[in-house]
Amino acid sequence: ILSFKPTKDFFYALLVDVLYLLLFGMTFVKAGEWISRTAFALTGGRSSEELQAYILSLPPDQLAMMTAQFKALALQLIGVTVLLPIFALLLFSLCQMLVWHILSKRSFSFEKFLKWVVLTVLSLVSLCAAFALFVLIRVVLALFISSDWIAGIALVVLLCGFLTAYFLVFWEFVHSLRILHSISLVFRKIRRDILVRFCFGAATLLVLQIIQYPFEEQLSVYPQFSLFLQVGIFVLWAAWLRSYVIGLNTKHDSVLSN
Repeated sequence: ILSFKPTKDFFYALLVDVLYLLLFGMTFVKAGEWISRTAFALTGGRSSEELQAYILSLPPDQLAMMTAQFKALALQLIGVTVLLPIFALLLFSLCQMLVWHILSKRSFSFEKFLKWVVLTVLSLVSLCAAFALFVLIRVVLALFISSDWIAGIALVVLLCGFLTAYFLVFWEFVHSLRILHSISLVFRKIRRDILVRFCFGAATLLVLQIIQYPFEEQLSVYPQFSLFLQVGIFVLWAAWLRSYVIGLNTKHDSVLSN
């Protein structure tokens, strides 16, 4: 019960999470709008068949100009495709650095920012591996049991397991600033209380999903609101799990101590 009592640091960290999502979402939307406007200005809103016929009807000098414009658009698309993920990675690393300094009450410094980026990249690779494992489990289960509930439970367990390890690694890293040491320490010092927190975190997410289930049909009428609600619930749950796993609301200074 004590884990559900929010602290001031919990709200500060949650604010950083929300600001990251808003900033990244706005950047992603603006980039998409810019690409759409540029493409529309170049094609004039023509369909692919109309555009093909229009290009074939152009004289050589105008065709060369149109080709140069399409090349410029292609380069811009490549630039956005490359720069947007890099921007998202750096911004996410910065936000994680800020969040964990808030939670650990340590002074903020850019000195080790590159290490935070490396740890974030390793975390994303691990997330991809966890997702691949979920897909494999779902395929295997589908051969024997055709049930969305079983697949949903498997997803919750894997997600909660990944986030539990992720939060513990970052909690240790903000104290030691050693990447490999932090990762190895978490897996060496898994104790009963950490497993209990993992189980309780997974059970809490399952309960939240069950509560939403009766309203699924009504929410499907408003897909945008439904998506906003799902993201909001997940962000709140993940922020709570982060505080709960590292023992922010308990008497322990560090779940990995002793």
